[in-house]
Amino acid sequence: TMIAVRGGPGEIDRRGVGELRAGVYAKDLNSGLLISPCEMSAEADVELAKEGPYIRVLNAHEFAAELIAREVGVSWRHSQLPQIDQRFYDAVLS
Repeated sequence: TMIAVRGGPGEIDRRGVGELRAGVYAKDLNSGLLISPCEMSAEADVELAKEGPYIRVLNAHEFAAELIAREVGVSWRHSQLPQIDQRFYDAVLS
């Protein structure tokens, strides 16, 4: 698998997907993974659907969810949450 990382502002364009696919072909690999915090453009979606090696795009919300799942750049905070006092309501309602 060839992995490409795209940074910067703006949507992933057709070229982002097409160049990864070309690299996968050139290296005679089976698949490619494009990682980006940005959304894909309509043209990139069309390019992704074309015939060729499998290309996966991990972008925007999927990218953030994957980072959280693997605890990359994540900090945990513990806080108290209010809970219903069942004994209080049992006494009031009886």
